[in-house]
Amino acid sequence: MNASIYKGNTIAMVPRFEPEATLGAIQDFGVNAFVSVPTMYQYLFRRPDAEDYDTSSLRLGISGGASMPVEVMKSFEEKFGVVP
Repeated sequence: MNASIYKGNTIAMVPRFEPEATLGAIQDFGVNAFVSVPTMYQYLFRRPDAEDYDTSSLRLGISGGASMPVEVMKSFEEKFGVVP
C-alpha cells in the first residue's frame, strides 16, 4: 500500500474478499492494480458474470502469499487482459 500512496494512487479496499464486491470496486473506482493471492484470482476469473463488470481500467496484477499457477495466470489474462 505504501507504494500506491507514494504514487498518489487511489486505494479501494473491501472489508472481506467477495468476488462481486471486488469486481464492483474495480468497476466503480477504476482500479488499475489488483493485489491479491492466487486463490482470489481464481474466484474472479471463474465467476460467470465477470464480463458484466467494466474491468477495462485494470492494468496490473500483483500476486503474493503463494506461487501463482501458470493455468491461473493464463486464465486470468484471457478473461481480463492482465497478467498477474
